[in-house]
Amino acid sequence: MESSKTTEDHTRSLLTRLAGPSTNKAGLQSVDKEKVNKIIYEVSKGSAFFENEVKRDAAVTEKINSMLSNYEKIKTQDLTADLVIVDTQLIELDQTRDLSQHICHIDMDAFYASVEERDRPELKSKPMAVGSLGMLTTANYEARKYGVRSAMPGYIAMRLCPQLIIVPNDFAKYTEVSGQIRRIFEKYDPDFSPMSLDEYVSTSELTVEAVIEQIRDEIFRETGLTASAGIAANKMLAKICSDINKPNGQYLLPNDRYAIMEFIAKLPVRKISGIGRVTERILEALEVKTCGDIYTQRGILYKLLSPINFGFLLRVYLGIGSTKIESDGARKSISVERTFSTLSKEEDLYNKLKEIAMKLADDLKEENLKCKTITIKLKMPSFQTVTRSKTICRYIQTGHDIFKYDAELPVSLRLMGLRASSFISSDDTQNMGLKRFFSSIPPSEMTSPSKKAKTYSASQENELDRDGVDLIKITTNDDYACPVCTHVLKNIDNTQFNAHIDICLNTVELKTILTTQSVSGTNEPQHSPSPKPTATGSSSLLNYFGNSSRQNPG
Repeated sequence: MESSKTTEDHTRSLLTRLAGPSTNKAGLQSVDKEKVNKIIYEVSKGSAFFENEVKRDAAVTEKINSMLSNYEKIKTQDLTADLVIVDTQLIELDQTRDLSQHICHIDMDAFYASVEERDRPELKSKPMAVGSLGMLTTANYEARKYGVRSAMPGYIAMRLCPQLIIVPNDFAKYTEVSGQIRRIFEKYDPDFSPMSLDEYVSTSELTVEAVIEQIRDEIFRETGLTASAGIAANKMLAKICSDINKPNGQYLLPNDRYAIMEFIAKLPVRKISGIGRVTERILEALEVKTCGDIYTQRGILYKLLSPINFGFLLRVYLGIGSTKIESDGARKSISVERTFSTLSKEEDLYNKLKEIAMKLADDLKEENLKCKTITIKLKMPSFQTVTRSKTICRYIQTGHDIFKYDAELPVSLRLMGLRASSFISSDDTQNMGLKRFFSSIPPSEMTSPSKKAKTYSASQENELDRDGVDLIKITTNDDYACPVCTHVLKNIDNTQFNAHIDICLNTVELKTILTTQSVSGTNEPQHSPSPKPTATGSSSLLNYFGNSSRQNPG
């Protein structure tokens, strides 16, 4: 009987995983999820995507089972003393609650699809999605009635809805419209903070509901597009509220402790930004399905989770989130990625990489930033995702500079992305000559952008399966062998491992530069292009980019 239940749980877990990260989006609530999940399962079965998801689901299951063995032991313990500690933490956290202002989260309704419907009105009454047979970036509300949603392969969507119309992405057009919307926000709020295509707006000094309605009306007049809004005491709650009256509506959650606690207690944990499929599954295994369950299980969660993750869940239970709307330094990286049909030809791969590098360079120039760290993300036809990072010895900004640090690519890919980080203002780099030896420059000024910084992903829908809080990752430490110095690093996490490799690589690079200078008899740094690809692959992209991290099972 137990074996049968275990098999049933595994099947349900896999079906949920195959359904994708966007199953809770507006317009999908009335869909027969069980029916949709079974169709996705049958269509995917035997594909590289399916096999990859099976492996990832099995890895998560194994780690959850390990956690559950501790869970069963903790359940039998006397947790009285632990509950006293937790309840003290709750009292202290509750005293930090800020109800002094209103935060608004404005979310464009099915943005890409709405832009296409505006330009082709005949699509409004038909199921339509934007993207390709390989991957959809969004779907209109007609298509969502059939279970079609963002981050779903187009060929699967066609099985769910044979009459689906798929329109190719037009990122230049979407970026132009996004600029129009930003300019409208800036009229109302000097503290406007861009968060990709979803926008937070601080409205502390304005009459909230009327002004937000006015902003939404102006967006519609200027662009022909509708927006929904959530208004609450903090960003976490505002984002949740923006989904309640979609499309083309708004919802206000009163700035009242009792109203907030009542609202949050009934909320499924998956509704919280930062809790995705994997974290939801872990919490469900620990008998936490709603935010109210966090309190019920607080003693066990305190014993089982890391302080960081447990603190996050306590704040979720209390409905406490960030109230800071900052334009300076709000984001620490800029990224661009593209999903496409599998490419194998070397020329096609390099053209795609160059296209992405140029787009990233444009975004850096727009923000008046230069970067020192470049990260590349690659997804193979097997759907295995690999990332590599490279920190270089100078700040760069141009597409040529970004592109030249890439060497030989793998044989075939279906997704490619670049991310820039470790920023400095372009203005600051003009003053980094001899003058820096005679004046003190605060570290914050050397590493923080002078203007707003953002994470821009033209296909941000594909990033929705990433959990902001990984309950497994943070609580698991392992031993790693450094591929540069060969030392075994014990009991460290992935972030510490990457930091160690970064130091090793920079040391090796510095030694190489000094050796080159010694031989050439010059003290000027040599900024030569990266070595050309060789037949042996010794200069491959994955070898050149030193820091590595495979995407977690989540």
